[in-house]
Amino acid sequence: AALSARAAAQRALIKAHLWDAESGIFVNRFWNGTFYRRISPTSFYALMAGAATDEQAAAMVEQWLHSPERFCIAKDGDMQGNHDDCYWGLPSIQRSDPAFPPLG
Repeated sequence: AALSARAAAQRALIKAHLWDAESGIFVNRFWNGTFYRRISPTSFYALMAGAATDEQAAAMVEQWLHSPERFCIAKDGDMQGNHDDCYWGLPSIQRSDPAFPPLG
């Protein structure tokens, strides 16, 4: 019971403090409260924790995971239609980030 209560409290904190409506994704925050704008797979931890609403989860999958400019996850998991440089299963940083490593 105590662990379930802690999990529920953490989900509530994630919902209240880490959703970035402007970007349409859960993001990390700096101690000063500003959002960290580099989107990585940690943004999807909120989905695993059950913190996202159905609408938030659907938007994150469509606009972020399935986006060829972001995380390049093909809807069927077969990488069909992806850019040549979307060769990672789930990259450590979104494709449009300057830190994304080019192929080759």
